[in-house]
Amino acid sequence: MSSYGFDHRCTYCPEDNKLRFYPDWDDPDFDKEHLKSVGYRWASKQECYVCPRWTPKAEDAALDYVADVGDEDYSPEERAADRAERFSGYRDKRRSEAHGHADTFDAGPSAFGYQSQAKAERAASRHDRHRVKSVSQWSKAEYWQRRTTGVIENALYRSSAKVRRGRLVRLEAEQRKHLKHLEEATERYDGWCKVAEMDGAGELMPLDESGHVDRSRMNAAHVLAYKLANLGWLHFWHPTRDDLNEECKRIHNGTVHGFTAWDLLTQTRYSVTQDFTRLTPAELAALIVENLTDPREEGTSWQRWSRHYELRTGYENAMLANEGGMAGDVEMEVGGTVGRYVIHRVNKSRASGRVTSVSVLGDAYHNGEGPAPKTLVKLELERFGQDVYSPPTDESKAKLEAEKAILKAQDSKGSKKPKLINPTLEDAQRLTALMNSLAQAQYQAHRGTFGEYKPIEPREMTQATYSANAKGSYSSLMTRNMKSTGEWKGYHDSGEIVCKLRAAYPGNNWTGTPYRLVVITDKPQKPLPLDWEAVEQWYDERIAEVKEKAAARV
Repeated sequence: MSSYGFDHRCTYCPEDNKLRFYPDWDDPDFDKEHLKSVGYRWASKQECYVCPRWTPKAEDAALDYVADVGDEDYSPEERAADRAERFSGYRDKRRSEAHGHADTFDAGPSAFGYQSQAKAERAASRHDRHRVKSVSQWSKAEYWQRRTTGVIENALYRSSAKVRRGRLVRLEAEQRKHLKHLEEATERYDGWCKVAEMDGAGELMPLDESGHVDRSRMNAAHVLAYKLANLGWLHFWHPTRDDLNEECKRIHNGTVHGFTAWDLLTQTRYSVTQDFTRLTPAELAALIVENLTDPREEGTSWQRWSRHYELRTGYENAMLANEGGMAGDVEMEVGGTVGRYVIHRVNKSRASGRVTSVSVLGDAYHNGEGPAPKTLVKLELERFGQDVYSPPTDESKAKLEAEKAILKAQDSKGSKKPKLINPTLEDAQRLTALMNSLAQAQYQAHRGTFGEYKPIEPREMTQATYSANAKGSYSSLMTRNMKSTGEWKGYHDSGEIVCKLRAAYPGNNWTGTPYRLVVITDKPQKPLPLDWEAVEQWYDERIAEVKEKAAARV
């Protein structure tokens, strides 16, 4: 018997985070609606009220009938086994009924003959119903067979180490969020306590002629109260004007539970009546401190949630200690291995400091022809144990260097990266002349004889100038790939990439103007790796094609 005189009992299970209340129906004061209002629901098979998630309100509702909350001695695995056994009984019953209806159908006559046609049709209909019921009950038996399998698999899944690790990560995230909100609530409470003691807190918030806050005449107490009231998370009824409170209830039909701190302080955005009595920062602070409790006090909802998260995470960590721990708790190094992969980069959470993932060599997204290019992909480790990681060895370090060489030698499509070349001024001018000839033909084809095409010239600069101005997404200097046809990559589909060149935005008012070549004057210069005869032939063909299309349009 409990200390409350009746044999009520409440338990908590950390595995599923549920409260279970086993009532004593002999208690005349037991109010089931009180339990239901905070989230409890009746579970007929378990013969108890179940709250699907622990909350301070749910625990308080149970503590109205019991002295304390005990541990649940009926584990989820045992409950799943009993449920599976119950489902097996349903399956066997439906299967027996299916066989019974099938036997009745087989034992019936194949033809029904009566002097009355109605009697014959009714007898045939009864006979057919046995066939339909046998099929229906058999399908129900198969349904309960699937439910039995699902219950067992779900229980095993929820108790597995991988799921427990994921549950712990979620709990720690919720705990950090709660602690952040607790810190904010503490700062707000301390702020209002400070407002009540500040000089000038007894003066009303200054307003200008239009009724808005005049910040130029605010003192220190006004500034702090202004900042705290803007948070808008509290509602209070006016302490001295019951008529304003009744008017507020009438206008909003009870949906608004008082005025905000900002309303009571300024009355500039909430209009109930013109005759509104504002509160000074000191009066408002006294009202708030009187109706709130310090979040740091023991027994408050804030501290109960903190204690709950500490116990939950402690329990999950203790269970995981016997199941291989968490991979994130291991100090991993570049060059170590996770399974068959070599670690290129270790990624840690800023919040917890725990390793969340590692970057390893893998296949990039590829929907074209040829082999998929290699790239660094993230391997999530939140659901792995500590045994998944192995420290660096000579063999793993050598493999790491080989994989780095693969990444360095290929481009985003898996091909060999083109080399960056600083061309000679002669080659740059020669290629620029060909680009100008094609661009001028295209310009005239689109605009006729109106205006003149402004030819481009190569740009000469030092390496320092180029490096200083080639930064950022909107820089006018960049590197671009050059094709074997002597044209920049992206203009046409013909030709293969042979090298990479420094380029500059043309700065012309026509979008068809090609990018300008950049020649670095204080770096070694090399001839362009182009077949000039083939390049000139390609440009001649392109110019002829453009002129032919322009003539056809005319």
